[in-house]
Amino acid sequence: MSEPLPLLSVCTTIKNRSRLEVEGRELLLFPRCVASLREALKDVPSELIVADWGSEDWPLREWLAEASSPIPVRVIQIEGTFSRGKGLNAAARAARGEVLFFADADALVSARVVHEGIEHARSGKAYFPIIFAYDSPEHCAGRWCEGGFGHCFMAKRAFEEAGGWPEYRSWGREDKELWRIISELQPVVREKAAGFHHQWHPEDPGWKNRYGEQTPAFEEKREKVLATQAEVTAAREVFARIEDAIPGGARYILVDEDRFAKPARAEGRIVPFLERDGRYWGIPANDASALAELERLESKGARYIVFPWITFWWLDHFAGLASHLRSRGETVHEDDKLVIFDLAPEGSAP
Repeated sequence: MSEPLPLLSVCTTIKNRSRLEVEGRELLLFPRCVASLREALKDVPSELIVADWGSEDWPLREWLAEASSPIPVRVIQIEGTFSRGKGLNAAARAARGEVLFFADADALVSARVVHEGIEHARSGKAYFPIIFAYDSPEHCAGRWCEGGFGHCFMAKRAFEEAGGWPEYRSWGREDKELWRIISELQPVVREKAAGFHHQWHPEDPGWKNRYGEQTPAFEEKREKVLATQAEVTAAREVFARIEDAIPGGARYILVDEDRFAKPARAEGRIVPFLERDGRYWGIPANDASALAELERLESKGARYIVFPWITFWWLDHFAGLASHLRSRGETVHEDDKLVIFDLAPEGSAP
């Protein structure tokens, strides 16, 4: 007979994420999150605890209890400058469950991620699932947020031992800090979680921090995020050009130094360079190493090699590799953002 599931306390904090007008669209972020929780938690003893910073867009008292039923819900009112860490700590203090699930108000949750989180917590581990973030309001495509650690499951006693969330008064940082602390105290599981999605909303840090303080630390982070977002936008354009240039289904080597978030539609086609067990393994030591790796990956089915603009320097630094590609391969695409070589063009020697 299987052991009964422990009570799961879902903890979140919110400030105006229920009914937003953005770019002419109405975003019902938290209501859709709650609907997904109600479905995911059908067979799980649970409670929902919301630390609310005086939301005015659609007051929670008007809809939340009915929308979450039969999951019991408690709302804790907090005043002052928004702090995600402070809000989550308040929710955790009110939690009655043995296992805590910290989730943002714009997440869409599946039963699978819930059961994975509970099982890891019961076995003495923390679970930090990687969420898939939609990149447009249509929720058709997106990317895995491997740099985000804000969603997690853990035993309540482990959370208390860690000292809770850092309570910064501006957007960001608290998730990576908690991850670091928890990782020092107990085993942590980190993996892409099927059926776990982040709803689209504006990615601008200023929009995310509109209820927080404009601290020097935030301004520094904002500049880094904006630079990263510019690179992400350029990367999306690169992958669109790759799709146009390379036949569907063909495997290709991507020389990006593991800097690009890979689109889900390309998973299974992309081979990192260097590669070991499917993972990026760093920059070659010299031309001989690069050419040996190229030959190995060709023998395993890679048909093309792709250089986005961030690695154009390779074609100068590894002159032997570049010479080999230009003489033995065929350039099928070349512009200011992308160079693609066909490694086995028709008519080439076997």
